Amino acid sequence: MNDHQVHGELAAAFAALPPRVLRAGAGLDDGPSRAIHSLRRGWACRLYDWPDARRAIVEVYLPGDLIGLAAAFSGGPAELVIAATPVTVETVEAAPVLARPRWALCLAARLGEQRRRGDRLAAAIARLDARRRVALMLLDFCERLGDGTTAVLSYHLPLTQAQIGDHLGLTLVHVNRVLRALRDERIVDLNRHVVVIRDLERLRALVDGQVAHRKPVPRGQDLGHAAAMADLPIGLVAD
Repeated sequence: MNDHQVHGELAAAFAALPPRVLRAGAGLDDGPSRAIHSLRRGWACRLYDWPDARRAIVEVYLPGDLIGLAAAFSGGPAELVIAATPVTVETVEAAPVLARPRWALCLAARLGEQRRRGDRLAAAIARLDARRRVALMLLDFCERLGDGTTAVLSYHLPLTQAQIGDHLGLTLVHVNRVLRALRDERIVDLNRHVVVIRDLERLRALVDGQVAHRKPVPRGQDLGHAAAMADLPIGLVAD
């Protein structure tokens, strides 16, 4: 049996049960105690809450992603995942799926991909500046939303500037400054949650550290509106 057949069997297993439709902000933890969710439509976020009530978005799930793999394989507690938009999910119990060796091997490979993305994000937060972190995120989304060979150059991004900061370890001021710079340099345009990649090669070069920095925007220009922008979609960037 080849990989294509295994993927088809897994897709059929998920599709055999009625899908669930969840509103934005709802948790994905009301299914089986050890469950694997296939995200068919919408975006979701895996969260980490600190004791002081600060929250980090440690992973962003896109359509086609599988949720709950780490807990399914480890037997640990379910991950804290919420719907960032209205979502449609197909949910199966983990045990019978993992009992089939070929299915388990396929899911282990998907888990490995997720962990490599997590490692890349952690490395970016540890070593990259704000520009390259934001560029990496935008590039990651456009490539994952593609067909595996071609990136998507325009897509809907439901995250607010505050949520981008929670995902990349940046302040709201830094996120706003970088988004404005990318727009001014005509690398990426953002308007009312719609991302348009104007220059994919320059975006990739920026992620690789091959695009020079522009002169920073004067600090006072950003700080005056920081609090008001916390819940604005990324396209509503103040001038």
